[in-house]
Amino acid sequence: MKSQNDVLGVDFISSYAGIQSYMIRTRSGNRRVDTHYPESDYHRSISCYKGADYEKHVISKIGCYTGSPEMLTLEIAVDFNRHRFEFFDGQVSTILSNPKRYGEYDPLAPENTFTVFLPATFSQKHGWTALYSFEQIRDLAGIPVNRATSLYKAVVPTAAGQVQAA
Repeated sequence: MKSQNDVLGVDFISSYAGIQSYMIRTRSGNRRVDTHYPESDYHRSISCYKGADYEKHVISKIGCYTGSPEMLTLEIAVDFNRHRFEFFDGQVSTILSNPKRYGEYDPLAPENTFTVFLPATFSQKHGWTALYSFEQIRDLAGIPVNRATSLYKAVVPTAAGQVQAA
């Protein structure tokens, strides 16, 4: 039986300042989610967050995707990453099939692996926390182990109430 939240497709919208936006299309409607990449030193310098607040609000979000609660379920996370990987894999196939045009390309090189994004929620105490593991989403999405990576690193509070990467 088909669910209202079955992912019908994923469309790239835009990329800016360490955020890539996607539209997830489901039977019940379209919802935007944002994926979070490492930002540059410039973005850190202009952020209103400093020190531990920057770690909690910005760094803890890297490797995650954020959006409305119905987009943060395990099923949506698996489908979102599966759709993105299928598109990515198609692009890799195009590159590999035309070495004269694209040059040498190693799909297993670390810089060429697919990034799996984890859905996350925010708490004042811990910052952004992934709801599911990288391995769980990668495996359920059918993404080969040697072709996937995660940018997420859990951030934990220290005894002094500061946060740091785990």
